[in-house]
Amino acid sequence: MGVSEDEFLNYFNQQLNIVLQSLTDSTSKVNLKLIKKFSNEEIAKIINIEKSISDFIFFGIGNFEESFTAHWLLEHGEFKANYVIPFTVTTGSGRSKGVYTLVLKPKNIY
Repeated sequence: MGVSEDEFLNYFNQQLNIVLQSLTDSTSKVNLKLIKKFSNEEIAKIINIEKSISDFIFFGIGNFEESFTAHWLLEHGEFKANYVIPFTVTTGSGRSKGVYTLVLKPKNIY
């Protein structure tokens, strides 16, 4: 990510008002969970606030040429105008293999 461990620790210590001195310290587990939760919430906030980012993710605008973007969707057998689907941010399942991804999972709203 291009940051040192010290920069990482300083940033999150300040943002979350915690005292985390090492990423490998046996007492760091609780703070690392706070960092993960905070980071996922910040990513979701950015996606929801920045229209260009949500358009890219949910409609394909900026990724695909027009006529190939998703202005409509089929939901429960009905065509509907596409919209920003409520979601949660998680990490992918490939971390143990060194594949680091973000996954947006739809929230179950029904």
